[in-house]
Amino acid sequence: MRAEIAYRIGVELRELENVAEAETELQRAVTAAEAGRDDRLATFAWIRLASVARARDAYDEAARRIEQATAKLARIGNPPDVLGFLLANKAQIEHQHGELDVARADYEHAIAVYEKIGAERPRVASSLTLLARLYGELGLNDLRSPPRSVPRPLAEKIRGRSTR
Repeated sequence: MRAEIAYRIGVELRELENVAEAETELQRAVTAAEAGRDDRLATFAWIRLASVARARDAYDEAARRIEQATAKLARIGNPPDVLGFLLANKAQIEHQHGELDVARADYEHAIAVYEKIGAERPRVASSLTLLARLYGELGLNDLRSPPRSVPRPLAEKIRGRSTR
């Protein structure tokens, strides 16, 4: 119960961009979740802590936290909802750090995982929006005729069906 409360408070503080207090609460959540052997909650908390590190431009720290989350994820059997969340957050870190090709692969994988499990539409929409922004940065602006490296169904989801 303590871990869940700290996690919820940390998430809310992060949404309010109170990064320092969010980090403190999320660290409390990790400690309590690990003490209570709640690896699922610990995984989510590590992912959120990686997001906090990204907000501080601390990419090495964000990467270490993603590694912690990945280890926990494997321990709980890689449930697709958690995997999609991890991939989407990892892609945001990579994107912000300038690792565009790696971020693209992780965004696309996250979207595929979310769609496979029928995840909530806001997560799919958010990932598609971030991927579209990344495509722009990669110079893939005209997705009506996407290069072979962009799957047509994914291009159509971002831009809509081509009328050509």
